Amino acid sequence: MAAEQALLGSLLIDHTAWARISGIVRASDFFRPDHREIFETITGLAGRGQAHDVLTVSECLRSAGRLEAVGGQAYLSQIARDTSTAANAGAYAQIVRDYSAKRALASFAADTERSLVEGRGRSADELIAEATERLLALQTTARAGKGLVSSEDLARELIDDLDSRRDRSKGLEIGLADFDALTCGLEPGDLVVIAGRPGMGKTALLVSIGAHVSQHQPVAVFSAEMSSRQLMRRGLALLGGIIQGKLRRASVLTDEDWSVIGPAATQLARRRFWVDDTALPSVTHIRAESLALKARAGLGLVLVDYVQLVEGRGANRYEQLRDVAYGCKALAKDLAVPVILLAQLNRDVESRVDKRPHLSDLRDSGAIEEAADIVGLLYSEAYYTPDFGMPYVLECRIDKHRNGERGECLWRFDGACSRVTVLEEGARAQYRLRRANPRRSGSTNEL
Repeated sequence: MAAEQALLGSLLIDHTAWARISGIVRASDFFRPDHREIFETITGLAGRGQAHDVLTVSECLRSAGRLEAVGGQAYLSQIARDTSTAANAGAYAQIVRDYSAKRALASFAADTERSLVEGRGRSADELIAEATERLLALQTTARAGKGLVSSEDLARELIDDLDSRRDRSKGLEIGLADFDALTCGLEPGDLVVIAGRPGMGKTALLVSIGAHVSQHQPVAVFSAEMSSRQLMRRGLALLGGIIQGKLRRASVLTDEDWSVIGPAATQLARRRFWVDDTALPSVTHIRAESLALKARAGLGLVLVDYVQLVEGRGANRYEQLRDVAYGCKALAKDLAVPVILLAQLNRDVESRVDKRPHLSDLRDSGAIEEAADIVGLLYSEAYYTPDFGMPYVLECRIDKHRNGERGECLWRFDGACSRVTVLEEGARAQYRLRRANPRRSGSTNEL
């Protein structure tokens, strides 16, 4: 308890010491209840801009009827007298904070052991997820914040950031040039929602993004809808240019196909790509697995397919999806990586003449839109017009972008090989012309 006494003594003899330690230690970090009470009193006085020496702290405690409970003015005088200098107040605060964190860790270990003994009927995965969640909370509380930062330092950081963007995108690129240009790359902490009706190519988009990013950074994929084998089959089709249908019927594969499959499988194996195909995963499960992966291998991106299949807490569907959406946003911030959520659009789209989706079409919950930094809405003309002359075109309209521009992306969707790429410039012009002149949409001429 010497560090606690030395810290309190520093605060009592030097009013400037408070500014040096206020962002490091809290009252709850003190082990002794009397020391917590003294610190809380000092905090109150300092917060009001009042002196906090032995006399003023004693009077404040006396007014509250708590002076004798902390040892009286004699104890305050003793700890002030025993502190020769306040120059080391910051070091004392760090020691107090460190001991506090160790006590919390010991309590966590004891509670975890108790959960193992008493948690009959609960699976190991559930217990691990709960323990990981608590450990993250412990990490968060054990970490002192930066506090107030001067405009001089912030301006310097801003210029450094702008300079780093001069020749390259600062954010994470997903491999679709028009999306990357519009968003300037995804930033750590971004929650990106990409929504569409079934059959619009959401999973193919997930595979294409994952295959691109995993060349350079670890990617975690939570596939609640599709098994890991199905997802990897799509990845093999993408990298090898092989039709998925042939991969499902291996008996029809030719020697030429097998000559492509081997190198493609090698490429796939070398990707930094992890898949969890747990059905109906909880946000806690996604958080626990993501934290574990980041600890052992690093992490650059989290992909979730899809948000309506993630379990959340709440009395109704809105509350549950709000829990999922804001839980994923918190995960993005805590991990300092982008999180991309795929989402379903509701059936209201089908009842309109113009079936291009709006933000209000996000299925079950506006909370998904509220939590997201970026929302992209997918639309395929061929989905509604089977004889449309350019069935491979996939629109992605960025209808919400909290930190940048909104706009349209045009992609080529190759469902057979589960590939999504940027639509070529000539095809873009042709598509826009067809869109402006619907009567020509049945033509099959292509550039």
